[in-house]
Amino acid sequence: MKLLALSALLATSLTPVAFAADQANVLHFQGRVTSQTCNVSLNGNPGTTVVVMPTIAEAALATTGTTAGDTPFTLEFTNCSGKVNAKILFAGQYFNFAGRLLNTGTAKNLSIQVTDSLSNSIINFNDPNNTMSSQVDISSGTATIPFVAKYYAESPVSAGTVLASTNYEVVYE
Repeated sequence: MKLLALSALLATSLTPVAFAADQANVLHFQGRVTSQTCNVSLNGNPGTTVVVMPTIAEAALATTGTTAGDTPFTLEFTNCSGKVNAKILFAGQYFNFAGRLLNTGTAKNLSIQVTDSLSNSIINFNDPNNTMSSQVDISSGTATIPFVAKYYAESPVSAGTVLASTNYEVVYE
């Protein structure tokens, strides 16, 4: 009886190991350890993660390649220590071949274009060499990186909601 109970215990305890070998059930952990960190906030509001863009008319985006709804926003660094620099590395979740963020809302034929206002360069989410913001000096303990988000007409736009997102990481140098 003890052998049967031990066999049943071993069989149930090995079941998760068998599933772990399947790649669909693999967890990946990634991170970074740094001696420098700052608090980062959107437009000076800790905890806010939404850039609210204006409501615009379909007619403003009736021509392919036009932009509208320019929306300035900032990522602000506070409580930084040490003489070090920082920049933002963006990783768009859904983007098109041109490197703009795809709309996952109901509006059709538009994307979101993000520009680094310090360098006046467009963030290209499809190009790993062009997803980094300008570098700022945080040695004073604070710094700000300004950006502009805008609607971009991939072709004539139809009305609806607009939703897009990107992950970001602070890179300290």
